[in-house]
This record gives sequence, structure tokens and C-alpha cells, in this order.
Amino acid sequence: MPMSFYPTDLRRRVGHGLLLLPVVVTDEGQVLMQRRSDNREWGIAGGVIEPGELPARTVVRETFEETGILVRPQELLGVYGGEWTPFVYPNGDPVEPTLVVFRCRPIGGKLAMTDAESIELAFCDPASVLTVAGFKDMSLFEWMQASFEWNEQDKT
Repeated sequence: MPMSFYPTDLRRRVGHGLLLLPVVVTDEGQVLMQRRSDNREWGIAGGVIEPGELPARTVVRETFEETGILVRPQELLGVYGGEWTPFVYPNGDPVEPTLVVFRCRPIGGKLAMTDAESIELAFCDPASVLTVAGFKDMSLFEWMQASFEWNEQDKT
């Protein structure tokens, strides 16, 4: 499915900001990963919230659109950003998103590439997810932990 007018227009006007990411975890502890078609790197399927859309509904919609899996959001894992998030899409769009990450449980559907954004989908052991697109040679989980680091002396 092509990107809707809203995020395209938003990027044109103000740049790139908020992405919602579902960390889909099976009962066995595996994480749903997506190899992106634009940069051929592994990442987490996710996307931009539409006007008036609830964040949890965005997570459900984006996961289903990109993977064919229906999920139930279970908890908010965190809001992440900082020096590790900037990257440039292959089309030249620079982004520095704030990531809102939800833990989700798969409840239905069938794993399938339903749009052109993916070239591969897989449920992986989190320990095998070494580097993820945009996280500068850190595992997703190292990056999430680093996002909570701060210097208590820094008043800015």
C-alpha cells in the first residue's frame, strides 16, 4: 500500500518526526522482524500515525499492512530518540524520528509480505538480531537501553 497523503505532506512541510513501532513478541519469545526493500536491512515494521488515529490502532494497522499479522498491543515499552535515530532513506528523505514502541502479541493473520516495503519477514530470537537498520551497529535492545542514558550534570 503506498504511503497516504498525510505523512507524505507532513514530511514535505516539517520533516520527519513520530514513528510507531510494534515489537511483536510470540509466546515463545521470538520477535517479528522485517527486511526492508529500500535498504535491504532488518528492522521492525511500523509507521506514521494518521490524523485522529489512536497510537495503539496505528500499531495494529501498520503491523497488519506490512506483515499480515494481527496484533494486540499489550504495553508501551518506551519512547526513544536521540543521537542514534537519524538516518536517510534511500530516496534521500532525512529522518530523525521519535519512536514510540509497543510490545504486542500476535493474535491472528498469516505472515505475508502484503506491500512493497518488505523483502523478507521472520520471527527471530532477539539474541540473533544483531544490528537493525538505523541503529548504528547496535542491537535494537542495546539502543533502547542507551536511549535512557543521560548525564545528571547536563542541565540542557
